Amino acid sequence: MPQYAVLAVLAERPGLSNSELSRRCFVTRQTMNGLLVGLQDAGLISRAAHPLHGRVQQTRLTPAGRDAAQRGHSAVAAVEEQMTAGLTDSQESELLELMLVCIANLELDVNGARAARGD
Repeated sequence: MPQYAVLAVLAERPGLSNSELSRRCFVTRQTMNGLLVGLQDAGLISRAAHPLHGRVQQTRLTPAGRDAAQRGHSAVAAVEEQMTAGLTDSQESELLELMLVCIANLELDVNGARAARGD
């Protein structure tokens, strides 16, 4: 799941740094570094120095990474469809609203302030 999260985020926001990816995927920078090494070794991502901040590595999907992200999206969509089977439109809307609250709660830092999103 963490590897899929990285691929999914990079499909939407190519060029993010390790720090930005770790925040978006809810893992530590150290954990993200390990994930990125594995994804790079598998040929799914490429990393290059930021043009202005040489120590910052920008991460992008390779063509194989884009394919893997799309396969992951399809698998997740199938699970979501199975999970919500039998819910009414109203129940699905309520579930979405509640999940958005849960996501917002996860974006809170330990002091109760919103974490920087890097947008």
